[in-house]
Amino acid sequence: TGAVLALGGLLTHLSQWELSPYLYLIGSAMVAISIIFMREKSDSLTVRRLYVQQIIGGILLFASAVMMFALQGNVWILGLAAACVFLLYSSFRLSAIEKKNK
Repeated sequence: TGAVLALGGLLTHLSQWELSPYLYLIGSAMVAISIIFMREKSDSLTVRRLYVQQIIGGILLFASAVMMFALQGNVWILGLAAACVFLLYSSFRLSAIEKKNK
């Protein structure tokens, strides 16, 4: 539900709806919290590094929502783009490692 709220906030931000930053803030907070608490214990250094990258991506996602309020313009998009890179890379690598281990 957090991802749906974040996506809804981003899509409604295009129409300049005044409540869209709040939707994005709540959704990104939910996503960041779920990423932080979903971590699994692993002995592999690579897997632990990828989980840390996911946590960084979640924090950047929340930081971009805060930047939406604090900064003027579209600077928050840089934080969103960096979060997407971290989250996409780590999720693809984690799924490849899981497939390899099976």
